[in-house]
Formats: sequence, C-alpha cells, structure tokens
Amino acid sequence: MRIYVAAPWADCVHAEKFATTLEDQGHTITHKWWVAEEKGSNYPLDKDLFRQCAIDDFVAIHTADRVIVLNTQKRGEETSGKAVETGIALALRIPVIVIGKWTNIFHYFPGVKLVETEEEALEAIRG
Repeated sequence: MRIYVAAPWADCVHAEKFATTLEDQGHTITHKWWVAEEKGSNYPLDKDLFRQCAIDDFVAIHTADRVIVLNTQKRGEETSGKAVETGIALALRIPVIVIGKWTNIFHYFPGVKLVETEEEALEAIRG
C-alpha cells in the first residue's frame, strides 16, 4: 500500500520512525518530507524551497492509498500543515487514519478512522 505520513515538523523523527515501520511491513511511503524539508528547518524562510515542498507533499498525497496523521499536538497547540494534508486526502476520497486525540472536526468526517496508537493504525491498514 502507498502511504503518506503527515505529522508536525517538530515530530519529524517520530514520522520517520513510523514510516520505517510501515516500510518494514511492505508499504511504500509516497514522500519522505522529513528529509526533503530538513533544508527548510532553519530560518530565514526559503520561499522557493517551501513552495517546492508544498507541491511535493500535494503530489505525494495524490499518489497515496492512505494518509496517516500522527496527531501528537494538544488541541489549541496544533500546527496547520497536517490539517491541510488531511483536507486534501478527504477531497480526493483517500482514507485517513488519525493516530492520537481528535483536534479537528474533520477527524470525525466519513473516511477518517481515529485510533489511539500506532499499533491500532497498523491493524487498521491490515484490516
């Protein structure tokens, strides 16, 4: 299965580890943004780099069979990138699995499965 892993930039190491687990189980990660966007993690902002990263993420979601969101931030402290990625997936009717607590009304949208652990997410993919 082709999977896009969304997460806050602050949790890029977590995203990379979870993606490795998915790959070890035979899945393909559609875009390893934590590698590509590392160049942009230092300021000043590089608008051209960020524009390309946004395009790459957008295309990677289009090619995914599933989007998995590592929703590690508390409500009110979340960043917006993973919410946009979730919205793109929903618009394309790509199933979304959110790991963690809900922080967005669209986590209850049809096609979204909310689970508490990575193990539950892996089980949902298998099932």
